[in-house]
Amino acid sequence: MHRTERLGAGGPAGFALLLEVISTEGLWATEEASFAITADALGQLVRAIAADREVLSRARRELHKFWFDCVWALTFPTLEKSEAENRCGLLRANLNRGLHECADHRVPSLDLLHDFIDTLCAGLHACLSKGEDSLVRRAGRKKRTFENRRGFWPTCREQLFPFGATLGVRSLLTWAVSLSTPFPLHLVSDILWVSHPVVFHEVMEYDFLRKLLLDAVVRRAGQYGLSLHRADTFLPPMYGDGFPIPPVSQKHGQANMKAAIAVLNSVHNSPDADPNSLVKFVETQETLLYTSLQLLLSREPDRSSQLFHTIASLAAALYTRHLPKKQYFGHVMAEEIVAHGALHDHLTLFDVLHRV
Repeated sequence: MHRTERLGAGGPAGFALLLEVISTEGLWATEEASFAITADALGQLVRAIAADREVLSRARRELHKFWFDCVWALTFPTLEKSEAENRCGLLRANLNRGLHECADHRVPSLDLLHDFIDTLCAGLHACLSKGEDSLVRRAGRKKRTFENRRGFWPTCREQLFPFGATLGVRSLLTWAVSLSTPFPLHLVSDILWVSHPVVFHEVMEYDFLRKLLLDAVVRRAGQYGLSLHRADTFLPPMYGDGFPIPPVSQKHGQANMKAAIAVLNSVHNSPDADPNSLVKFVETQETLLYTSLQLLLSREPDRSSQLFHTIASLAAALYTRHLPKKQYFGHVMAEEIVAHGALHDHLTLFDVLHRV
């Protein structure tokens, strides 16, 4: 039995051993044609990273190989067919050996491979965004993002993209639009926030993936917004030009909505973002997105929350660039806000919120 298979109980000693295994062997034990770490153990580590400051701190100091191997796993859909099939075979062979569910937000239609990828994204999201010393927090404080006194990874932009920005970004976008879970979108949001010029360029350069990502973001926001006007506890499926979003629970739908808003916020408000980034990104779906945001605002119970403020700022930014026509979405009309702001040369955030 591999030593990581004895880590079912977790705990400080178990996590210490797990960190040691990953830092020395990585996720892949190629000689054995299997993982050096099981999906169950990876799921435990991800939850520990998110909850335990000591585990998170050690992960940032030591696990450069963890990121490299995670990105290596995420990039196989865009490689040559033979190599992609080989990696996919390794993943499935390992995951089908009776491994348990390891993702916190499981959707019935996802197979074990998708659960594993979702967990990888959750781990990377935790490493980038949790705690005051995280890369996302450093970027948000407008400090030099990749300079830090403790030497926590990453210390330069190149470490985010060990196989190049083009391959890394496009692979992640592929997962973000094909999995109906929030963590891949949160990871897209993270790398947009800390490296906007590089990542946004890649997003816009490959228009097919830009449209798929935009479609996924708009439909996740719309799916949850529509559910707020229904008595159902299970959100209906959503369809568009991209991958269909399966029916999900209210809780899962809310998590998807927050991930979608995080992506839009990173596009628009990251420290290095161009003022017109949001308008460029949402081209062709401005009205539908604006109406979805307005719908979310009208039903958000906590109007002092950061989420409410973020959604309102996105709605205001879209309004100043695009005047929607009369749109019906459930029982709410986008015209309501439009009529209020029509006499203003420049709609402020207060104008948007006043009638909402």
